[in-house]
Amino acid sequence: MKTTIIIIIFFTFTFPCIAELTESDIRQIRQIVREEIEPLKIEIAEIKGKMATKDDIIAVKGDIISMQQKLGDKIDTLYGIIIAAFVTLIVVIAVPQIIIAYRERRESQLSKEVDDLKQRIAELEKKRILT
Repeated sequence: MKTTIIIIIFFTFTFPCIAELTESDIRQIRQIVREEIEPLKIEIAEIKGKMATKDDIIAVKGDIISMQQKLGDKIDTLYGIIIAAFVTLIVVIAVPQIIIAYRERRESQLSKEVDDLKQRIAELEKKRILT
């Protein structure tokens, strides 16, 4: 008895699955599929319209490389200007300081020599060699 009930319940649930689809069922399924797929087709077409092609990517890559080269050239020029300004600044500040230091040292040496000569003259006058 239990097995009979189980078999009846089994066929009750599985019987609709065994039935064949009618032509109107197939048309309804096709209509549902079309309604579901059409927005997807439109969305795919929009995405394809926005996508870049391989040639576009290569062209953009070439533009980027060209811009990098131009930027590199400008940076090199900027470095050159900065170095030239730095060298000019050093020359403008350092050279006069070096000249001043050299003159002061030379004047100091000359002053020392003059003092030595004055001392010799004084010694010679004391000895009355020079009148």
